[in-house]
Amino acid sequence: MVVSVDPISLGILTPPGAYNADIAVGEGQSLGLASEVKSSLGKAIELNPNHAAALHALALWHLEVPWVAGGRSGQVRPLFDQAITAEPNEIVHYVDYAEALIRLDDKEAAKLQLEKALTLTVTTFRDQQDQAKAQQMLSELP
Repeated sequence: MVVSVDPISLGILTPPGAYNADIAVGEGQSLGLASEVKSSLGKAIELNPNHAAALHALALWHLEVPWVAGGRSGQVRPLFDQAITAEPNEIVHYVDYAEALIRLDDKEAAKLQLEKALTLTVTTFRDQQDQAKAQQMLSELP
């Protein structure tokens, strides 16, 4: 499972590992960690090119990090596509991909990802939450 966190809050809130997160992503630029995060994700992918959580997290990294710090929006789609190929039944990949596509101003492609998310079988509480989010997002798109 990939979760997004505010690194500053980790001193007072339950850490992602406590609820079995595989990878936690967050705004690390203010902490000067962007290059270290990218390097760690790259190492994980080097060890396992089909590590869906690392591919997903690296896609989000490229979405969040400005170009001057190494982020490349052109990497978002291929990385999410790889994550989905590696774990085609993980609803969170489709929902986060849709959010990224909306930010990249491709609402039609986002709709397709959300519609796909809604066709998948729910097996966890997190899946249920992700499908509810997909439904909400889809209802808000034109």
